Amino acid sequence: MQIIPPEKLLIVTRKWHFRGSHTSVERFLDFFSGSPVISNENEFKRPYRFIKALAKKANHSAYTRQSAGLEIAALLYAIWHRPALVHFFYGDHDYHFAGKVLRLFGIKCAATFYFSIKELEERMDNKNHFQYLDLALATGRAQQEYLSSFINPDNLDYLPLGVDTHFFTPLSGFIPDPENPIILQVGVNRRDFKLAHQTLSQLKKDYQKLVVHMIGCYDQKESFSDLPFVQFHQKISDDELLHLYQSATLLLLPLEDGGSSNTLNEALACGLPVVATKVINFVDYTNDDCVSLCPQGNAAVMVDSCKSIISNTKNYETFRIAARNLACSYSWENIYTQLTGIYQKRLNLRIKTI
Repeated sequence: MQIIPPEKLLIVTRKWHFRGSHTSVERFLDFFSGSPVISNENEFKRPYRFIKALAKKANHSAYTRQSAGLEIAALLYAIWHRPALVHFFYGDHDYHFAGKVLRLFGIKCAATFYFSIKELEERMDNKNHFQYLDLALATGRAQQEYLSSFINPDNLDYLPLGVDTHFFTPLSGFIPDPENPIILQVGVNRRDFKLAHQTLSQLKKDYQKLVVHMIGCYDQKESFSDLPFVQFHQKISDDELLHLYQSATLLLLPLEDGGSSNTLNEALACGLPVVATKVINFVDYTNDDCVSLCPQGNAAVMVDSCKSIISNTKNYETFRIAARNLACSYSWENIYTQLTGIYQKRLNLRIKTI
């Protein structure tokens, strides 16, 4: 077992413009005190033509000029400072050429993947770069099985998506009013908005005072113009998002495809019951005590599941406790412990605590 100081772990990540500090991996980085971090704030933007050509050569749609610039910055840092391990936190987007280069210098390379199987197939035709990873981390069980066709199983493991359970917390003593239900739908990726429209239209017939908040999907506003009780939020702060999670009756997640979900984890951390489509990978983060899973495309079942939660005020506190307990198993503290354990198991590396 090789024991390495924190500065020998190089983390490569990115800051998403549509996410706040509590809705991304930014809080996770707090556990890596002393480890250098390369993000898209450090990306190389010149020479422009070379970076553009590199992005094109990768031949997958998620690997952009920004991805190429970020990977170059990480490689130059690694070659100069010689860390023991370089970990790409968003391997779907930012890892492609580094593994082969780092291997020449005896530096191990790891990457975490969030794409669904469909996204991996449609957006990443060329998967040859996977063979140069010393460690690949899947965030879904079905995704892990899929990746095993391209990556040596000895170099592959499962690491769930984490959540900031210190920020996302329930509102003490809150019980929603069944006569004035509030439903949230947060996010745009993999969402089935046709199913959402059908479900909400039917629910309105039984709940005249129903209010729905749609967050992070403002471009869908026109398709819901016939439902005036649906409110779209173009951009909200983490604090505003927290308030909506804490004061809603339930979270609605109509899905077309399955993967890990920040939205699911955040809602559960706030004690919010969830009604969602049953899809692979996503189900790894659920249980029957607080998440109602519905067949894909079935609005009738989704409506019945929503009505069951709205009307069941007697057991609402039970839902909240179950949701919170489930989310706490995905706290960043627990994910950090799992990750460092995987480093030891798969890479024979242990990070020395400060």
